[in-house]
Order: sequence, then C-alpha cells, then structure tokens
Amino acid sequence: MAQAELTPEQQRFAKACIGVLRDVLPHTFGEHHPTLIESWVFGLEVGMALGLDFPDQARRLLAVAIPEEEGGVELVQDAQDFIQDALG
Repeated sequence: MAQAELTPEQQRFAKACIGVLRDVLPHTFGEHHPTLIESWVFGLEVGMALGLDFPDQARRLLAVAIPEEEGGVELVQDAQDFIQDALG
C-alpha cells in the first residue's frame, strides 16, 4: 500500500519530532526507531489533547511528573523550542 504524501506542515512537524528524539535514536537499534517515534508522537498527541481539553488536570499531571525544581523550567524552554521548530 502506498503511503500518503505529507503536507509541508506535516513534514515540518515530523522533522521537529525527530529533532527532539535525536539524542535518543542513536542509542536504540535500527528496527526500533519507527516504533519509538510512533510511540513518542502518540504520547505527544495525548499530551496536547490533555492540555487543550483538560488544562487543569494537565498542569497537575505535569507537576507530578516533573516538579518545577527538577526541571520544569527547562521543560518550558524545550516546549518553546519544539513549537518554533514545528510551526516556525
């Protein structure tokens, strides 16, 4: 089955996702890359849906996962960098 061609916006998003994973990908075996990327993108999509539809719960979950004193500020910068890469 032929894959659908990606729009320019989808290509930019995909490149941004791969850019985020660039530190992880060299440490995994080649055949695992597609599964790793697919799983990561799914997690990102769930996170974006949480942030849009359940922002209060998303903030609570994020505070549990990464307390501010353990890198929450860095995560905000990482998020801003990802937005810039994915959307321009």
